[in-house]
Amino acid sequence: MAVHFGYRSAINLQELKLTTSKKSCQLYEMKRLIPFLAILMLLCGCQGKNLKLSNSEKLTTEQITAAWTSGKTIRVDNFKEKLSTRPLFAEQPVVADKGYNVLIDMAHECSFVTLWDLPERLNKSGYRAIGSHATVNTVLDSKGFSRVRVLYDTVNKIYPFAWWPNAKYDVIITEQSTPKAQDYTDAEIAAMVQFVRKGGGLIIQGYAIRRAGPAGPPDNGEWSLNKLAAVFGGKFTDQDTTISGIRWAKMKLSEEWSSVYPGTSVKPENTSPNPLIARATESTSPNPLLRKEGARELPRNVLAIRKFGRGRVVMCGNLSAIRRSGKDSEERKALADSLLSKMMTVLTEFQKPVGGTLHLPQTMEGGGAIYPELEDNFSNIVFYYAANQKPELLKTVKDDVPKAQAFIQQRLPSTPTAEPMYLILCAGGGGGWAVNIYKPKENGIISLDGHGILSIFGHELAHTMFGPANDEGKIAGIAPIPDRGEAHAGWFQGKVNALFKPDLLDKANRECNSMFAYDPKGNAMDLATCYENEAMNQKWGYGKDWIKTWYIWQKIDDRYGPSWYPKWKWVQHTRWKDDPEHHLTWDEMVEDMSIAVGEDLFPFFIKVGTTLNKKRLEQIEFQGNKITLRVAPIDVTPAGAVRMEEVVLR
Repeated sequence: MAVHFGYRSAINLQELKLTTSKKSCQLYEMKRLIPFLAILMLLCGCQGKNLKLSNSEKLTTEQITAAWTSGKTIRVDNFKEKLSTRPLFAEQPVVADKGYNVLIDMAHECSFVTLWDLPERLNKSGYRAIGSHATVNTVLDSKGFSRVRVLYDTVNKIYPFAWWPNAKYDVIITEQSTPKAQDYTDAEIAAMVQFVRKGGGLIIQGYAIRRAGPAGPPDNGEWSLNKLAAVFGGKFTDQDTTISGIRWAKMKLSEEWSSVYPGTSVKPENTSPNPLIARATESTSPNPLLRKEGARELPRNVLAIRKFGRGRVVMCGNLSAIRRSGKDSEERKALADSLLSKMMTVLTEFQKPVGGTLHLPQTMEGGGAIYPELEDNFSNIVFYYAANQKPELLKTVKDDVPKAQAFIQQRLPSTPTAEPMYLILCAGGGGGWAVNIYKPKENGIISLDGHGILSIFGHELAHTMFGPANDEGKIAGIAPIPDRGEAHAGWFQGKVNALFKPDLLDKANRECNSMFAYDPKGNAMDLATCYENEAMNQKWGYGKDWIKTWYIWQKIDDRYGPSWYPKWKWVQHTRWKDDPEHHLTWDEMVEDMSIAVGEDLFPFFIKVGTTLNKKRLEQIEFQGNKITLRVAPIDVTPAGAVRMEEVVLR
């Protein structure tokens, strides 16, 4: 039966002397660890169902291990003995620290930009940045706690989840690009209103979204983001305009709003003077990036500011305006930096910064920094989600994720971890992540669709699985097709897709016959020379190597059934156990695969264009036995349907 925990819940003190707590940080910053103020570990007061511990009570190493391996979230002060000479978090790499704490809200839409890129850019601009998947009201609660990961054992890379007393913030950044995303709750809106009234800064970013016919998404008037904006006298309309190459939503604003930039070449909807920024009715833009020929100053109806109580609010009509990517021109990157800098300046220049330590939660090449506040436990899964998560998505996770988990685990038997799987369901849509390099492992899912959740879950779960270990219980050898890489994860993702979408059962896995569209004879792409490298991307296009890999695996599935794949991994782990870090050549990998299927696969790999040193593998020794192999009769023809049957290992 599922056990539900609120964000302030605690387990029985008599069981493990535990209450809940939190932690997080980036791996590359661990080298910066310095002694942490011990007082932080004593700040966890008791809330709701929490049990109070005196300052002298602490957990032993054995109790902490028992906690994180059983899925418990531990309270910060319970780490007192272990962390007395070590900080909870690495130091944020803030350049010329201004002392302002910025909360990046991801409980209403999470993207890799807000997860990883934006915090880094804010750090470089002098701001501390903490991303959060928890509902905003729980993070702003002055007496509450946030779930994070802590630097408990940096030698063995064990970073348990812990409840950490909420930080204070100067600015909140929140955004949505679709009305389909998770709603802003009344409690969150009330908390943000109170935050601004007391002197905080708030950035609300949206987008221009039109209804796509009668069956399209709700119009912007029904958008939850507009429910938040309305409290401050604003609305993102379904109309747009293009300025400086950016498509902006036109905003409808009350008279208290003014342009963020003084001076505008576009007459605003309302000419009320800005109480914060002196406006010049006619002037050239002070921003050289916006003053270039063909560019206009940003008018009030696309980027606006207002005073609210003792604080300020900025509304921005395009959440991509402050974003930048490696593909952007230098001018576009400079514009994004300029806009971000301007917004942060107008929201902080009137505030006294929170200040304090730079040892704050951060993402650690995974999720966080703050994780969702609610949880369920089922099927050896610890499932984190926020209070505003969609009920239909929660039902998918609780009903169907265990089925997907059991399906993959049967078809890729792997050494189980000591701890349960930690699954984080995030807001918005568009991907996921898997953390394998430290414990406990975590899988994050960003999807607004039930099938999308299952598909991403299958992909990320496979990323954590090596297949059957050798007789010593270990894995060995490093294959040229990465052992837990994208092709591997995508292969099992495709089978999970077919498990829940019957229309895929008569198609090849991952529709890998699409390879013939760009490689008509199936032999032009040489995986041995252009696998996951720039040469492959330039000649064939990103991801085409994975499609060809899936085609090869599907053809092997066609002849031998799905059991060959875990057998192949077992052969690899067994054959190379005396040299576990050995980087296999393509010939050595095909040898392993040939041993697993009992036939020589070299001729087939050569038919599909792979450069190999051998043309035949007539005989090979494995586990002291000489194995004679006949040629596998596999031709380069369209692959058959996905194979879904259970695997049998003998």
